[in-house]
Amino acid sequence: MVITKTVAVALPPEARKPTPALAPKPDRDMPQQEVLDNWSADRTARNTGEWRRAACVAAVDAAGKP
Repeated sequence: MVITKTVAVALPPEARKPTPALAPKPDRDMPQQEVLDNWSADRTARNTGEWRRAACVAAVDAAGKP
């Protein structure tokens, strides 16, 4: 016998908050390698995390609708 239950999913309010923006690039000349190593990687990781967070929230919201 298989019993199927529908369970309501609730996200904590913090999950709906967008990821804070990163600090602006320092007001100084930076070597290309420093930009690539520090700034590009951080921004890519932040943006990827934000897209994933937003997709999760959208999936939970869509699952809650009949």
